[in-house]
Order: sequence, then structure tokens, then C-alpha cells
Amino acid sequence: MDIDENITQHFWALSDRNKKTDDECWEWLGMKDKDGYGRFKIHYKPYRANRVAYTINNGEIEPGMWILHSCDNPSCVNPKHLRQGTNIENSQDAVDRNRMAHQIGELHGGRKVSEEDVIEIRRLYSDSSIALSVIAEKYNIKISTVNIIATGKTWKHIGNICPRRLHKLGKENAEEIRVLYATKEYTRKELAEKYGTTVTSITNIINNKMWAI
Repeated sequence: MDIDENITQHFWALSDRNKKTDDECWEWLGMKDKDGYGRFKIHYKPYRANRVAYTINNGEIEPGMWILHSCDNPSCVNPKHLRQGTNIENSQDAVDRNRMAHQIGELHGGRKVSEEDVIEIRRLYSDSSIALSVIAEKYNIKISTVNIIATGKTWKHIGNICPRRLHKLGKENAEEIRVLYATKEYTRKELAEKYGTTVTSITNIINNKMWAI
């Protein structure tokens, strides 16, 4: 990240750190994503606020590493609460702190997905004749959530993890993807996660190689 003093000052102005002690959570006051993580743009490129906070305080993040919260508060940007870790460590933290089911339920009207639900979601997901939208509607969750449950990005400890099944995109999905990408609020990787497809497919849609305008 190319972070200078002006960017640093603007970043911290969007947090409530001046109202808190060094040991408390510093809430992000700017834009947040659906999971509660802060969003911050540097030279028009969006980043998660916790990654920016860590970089300002500690320097560049190692390639492939995640920034984990010791406080379990996704909107916190206090560097004391942040550390580098792997995706596996991040998933294990969620298991250890019983955070997975809570997050999934909160995203959809307070409903929680149980271990029994996860087993059934994976069974349904393994049957390619069943549309992902049908599974999502049955459990009142998003298609992207069905994907991450079935493929083991969450609830890894349950077992019976399925190979990734790509969501078949239609023309309406393609139009939505182009609109969202044009806002500069989503990266291609984030759109791939959101729509349950590959970065290559997202790139082809953006470049009008699939579902051309």
C-alpha cells in the first residue's frame, strides 16, 4: 500500500480512536461491508480498514497473510488488537470462539445455521441437480454463503466438505457485476466470492467476453 502522511491522517479521522484508550476497540466510522469490516480507499483502490491500520502501524503485510482481530470486533482498527495470520488460523479462531454460526445467522435476520443444517447444506450442494438458489432460499442465506459453508471456508470442523461447484451466472448477474465493479467498492476476487464463481469469469464479464452488453 502506498500510504503517506495525508492518507494516514485521513484514515485515523474516520475512527473513534481519540475517544478511546489504547486498549479499547477503535471503531471504524467510515463505510463498512456487509460483515462489518471497515472499507477505505487508497488512490481509488478499496482496502479493508483493519489491513490499512495494521500497515500504518507495522509496515507491509506479508503476501497471503490475513489480519486477525483478537477482539472479535470486525470494525475495530486498533493496531493492538490486530495481528497477521493465515486463512487456516482465521478459520480456527472462528471455531474456537464459536463465531461462525453467529455470523451466518446475524447476516440473515438473526437466524442461526446449526451443525445439522451444515451437514444437510453440504448434502444438497453435492447434488448438482439442485440449484444453489434453492439451497439458499431453504436456509434463508445467500448463494455465496452456501458456497463457503459447503466448501469448508466456514464450519471446517464439521467434515464432509464438498468440491467447489460454480454458480451458473445469467445476464442479470452479469449486469449487476459490472455495476458493482464500476463503483470501485468491490475487487474482482470479492465479486467472485459474492457470486460463487471464479475471478476469471468475473474478469470475462467485466471485459464483455461473457454476457456482452
